[in-house]
Amino acid sequence: MGSGRLASQSLVDISSEVQGKILEGRFDLKKGQNFQKDDLLLRIYDEEFALSIQASKSRFMTSIANILPDFKVDFNDSYERWSDFFDAIDTKKQLPELPSIQSKKEKIFLASRNVVSDYYSIKSNELRLDKYNIYAPFAGVYTQVFSEVGSIANPGARLAQIIRTDRLELEVPVYVSDAKWIKKGDDVEITNEEGLLSWRGSVLRVAQYVDHATQSI
Repeated sequence: MGSGRLASQSLVDISSEVQGKILEGRFDLKKGQNFQKDDLLLRIYDEEFALSIQASKSRFMTSIANILPDFKVDFNDSYERWSDFFDAIDTKKQLPELPSIQSKKEKIFLASRNVVSDYYSIKSNELRLDKYNIYAPFAGVYTQVFSEVGSIANPGARLAQIIRTDRLELEVPVYVSDAKWIKKGDDVEITNEEGLLSWRGSVLRVAQYVDHATQSI
C-alpha cells in the first residue's frame, strides 16, 4: 500500500506553426475549458492563404492545358492520363495524384515546363493550410492560456497548455525492500483518502533508481 501524486499522462504546449489572427474554435479559449479528442480548439485566419493556393492551382491548370497538345503529338500513350488529371483538378479541392511518368523523355519534358516542381509546391502549401486549424489530440482541459481570440499568432508562439484527462498516472514511492513484489503490468486498485471512491489501474513503469533521501523507488 502507498500514496502518491496524481497527474495527467500527457501535458502538451499548443503553439502556432503559421501566422495570423486567432479565431474562435468550438469552445472558448479559456483556462479550465474541457474538450474531447478531435474537437477544433482554435482557428487561425486562413482565407488569404487559401485564396493564394487557389490562384496557384489555376496557374497550374493553365500549364497543364498548354502541354496537353504536346502530349497528344509526342507522348500519345500518356495523353489520356494527363487529360484525365487535368479534368480532375478542382481549385477548391486538393490536387489529385500526379500521373506516373512513363519515360525519361517525358520526364525531361515535364521538368523543362516546371510541372513536377509546381505540383509539389502546391501540395506543400495544401499541407500548410491544414495547420491553420488546431484540433485536440486527446480529451482534456486547458491548464494555461497565453493568447486571446483576436490576437495575432506567430510561428513558434505558445498559445495554450493542455493536459489529458482520460489517462492519469499516480506516482507512488515504494520502499526498496517491497520493490520485488511489483512488476510492470500488475493490476492495482486505487482509492481516495476517504476510501469512498475507487479505480482500477495497472503498473506502467518501475523506476530503476533509488531516491537516497527516502530510500524508495
